[in-house]
Amino acid sequence: MKQDLKYEVFLNCILIEEDVRECFLFWCKKSYKVKEYINKIFPNLVINECLKFAEDKKLENNDVILISKRIVNIDEYDTPKKLGKLLGYLGADEFENLNRDLIVYDYVFKVSICNKKIYLFNEMCQNKICHKEIYNKIDQAFKRNKLGNIVDKVILLERIVIPIVYLINKLEQKIPLTNDELYEIKNYLWNENLDNIYNTNLLSINSYRNLIINFLKTFKNNGKTKICMSDKDVKDIYNNYIRIIN
Repeated sequence: MKQDLKYEVFLNCILIEEDVRECFLFWCKKSYKVKEYINKIFPNLVINECLKFAEDKKLENNDVILISKRIVNIDEYDTPKKLGKLLGYLGADEFENLNRDLIVYDYVFKVSICNKKIYLFNEMCQNKICHKEIYNKIDQAFKRNKLGNIVDKVILLERIVIPIVYLINKLEQKIPLTNDELYEIKNYLWNENLDNIYNTNLLSINSYRNLIINFLKTFKNNGKTKICMSDKDVKDIYNNYIRIIN
């Protein structure tokens, strides 16, 4: 039956049974028999259909489902903050004011099953938040629950999301960049098929600051990786802008 139910849904249902999470939100194709599978494997859980999302055209061919141990009323999740608290996000208070033009921290929970990484859930926060306690609760829940014994290891990843606007502002103001910010610029340049850049360890911000600012602005405005750079610009980046640190 686990093969019929996506691992992400199956594992999060275990976390609800073990009171680690109060609710789990997901959507699936209307033809997908997810409700039937959940009822068979987790008869004590309640399947709430989220009518709040019914008018979203992106989800018009999907069922949006909120799983819990109880019936959840629509007024309990009618704002991002309320929904975040229901889902157990530690940074729920920031949801409505999350500024994506600034650095955002993305905490991603996964598990390892037979050397395969399975996504559980993630949350994005404006500020760093310690997730050690929730990590330990998830780990213990899978060890306690007889259905959770398929989990070999719980994994917590912290990803720093650095917006292009943020990088441009720091470059224009000539504010020193952190290694994470330099690495993010390197990734944007790698998307331009400058393969050698991807294999370096650090970018040296120097006289090519304006070139990189223009690169990032064009990338942001076009929403594409392919932008026009002259052969001279590319050569300059290779020879002068990139510095390999061993």
